[in-house]
Amino acid sequence: MAPHVVTGRSSKPTGRIGMGNKGKLETRRKKVRIRFYAPTKTILERLGTNGIVKARTVKGKSGVEYRGTFRGNLINLEHPDILRYYNAILRGIWNYYAFVQNKRALGRVFWVIRKSCALTLARKYKLKTQRGAFERFGKLLTYNAKSSDNKETTSISLYKPNLKKERVGGGGGGGGGEAARRGYAAATLPCLALPRLAASPPCHERLPPQPNRFRKPHEKVME
Repeated sequence: MAPHVVTGRSSKPTGRIGMGNKGKLETRRKKVRIRFYAPTKTILERLGTNGIVKARTVKGKSGVEYRGTFRGNLINLEHPDILRYYNAILRGIWNYYAFVQNKRALGRVFWVIRKSCALTLARKYKLKTQRGAFERFGKLLTYNAKSSDNKETTSISLYKPNLKKERVGGGGGGGGGEAARRGYAAATLPCLALPRLAASPPCHERLPPQPNRFRKPHEKVME
């Protein structure tokens, strides 16, 4: 049954329960829940315009396939700065689409971004392939830095979202057909407006001190 859309003073969605004691058909009102889906194809197209993925045609298949590619303008940055750059993209997409029903489909988007990061690091360290980058730095392309006295070690890794599905009510599903059959109204979210992808500042830079906007009138500013 397709999701019922209430317009104006039209009837509300109902379902059959069975025959009552008096031989009349008993019905009850259905609960219509809205499910949101992330437009993965639109996200990949947006990433392609920013130089993170490339669209390629596959022989014998209709449509295009998106694959990660390196970012040449990031090669001269430090390893942790490159990870912070890609983490900003991963966290931005995940924070915007964290509640959608097709979380599994977003895994393909995150893998393409991780592949782009691996290819960028492979170009930086002259490892030739993404496999060399994963073998050297691990699955999350971790960067480990030791202190001057070699006692403390700080590390930064690529962000990995938790794609495990949380059951809210009823079965999951990655398309609107299943949702419609179960009485759910499917809605596709608009694509996240990615910010202008520019090189992140070096990690040693700090923001200038900000004035205290919450200072009371009788307090003096310490110089």
